[in-house]
Amino acid sequence: MLAMTEFTRQFIANLVDQRISDSCKSVVQVAKECGFHRPNVLSMIRNGQTNVPLAKVEMLALSLEMNPRVFLEQVFRAYHPEVWDVIESALLSGRYQKDTARCRI
Repeated sequence: MLAMTEFTRQFIANLVDQRISDSCKSVVQVAKECGFHRPNVLSMIRNGQTNVPLAKVEMLALSLEMNPRVFLEQVFRAYHPEVWDVIESALLSGRYQKDTARCRI
C-alpha cells in the first residue's frame, strides 16, 4: 500500500512540475494566482515534499490550464484513495439520486 501511495503522490508532484515547466508562468506567478503566501509551498509540491491543499486544487488547476474536476479526482486518488472511493460510490454513481427528493435535512 505504501509503495502505491508514494507512486501516486509522486505522480501529482510530477504533473504539477511538468505543467509549470510547460507554462510560460513563473513559480511566483502561479503561487500568487493560487493564493499561496509563499512560492516555496509550490516548490515543495513540485518536489513531492507536501501535498496540494484541497482548498487550492481548483485554483492550481485553472492556473496551470488543467481540468479542475479531473485534477481533484487525481489529488483525491493520490492522497485520500479511501475517501475518493466513498465519494465516487455515493455521489457520482447516481445510485442515491432517486432517494434525495424524499430526504429532508
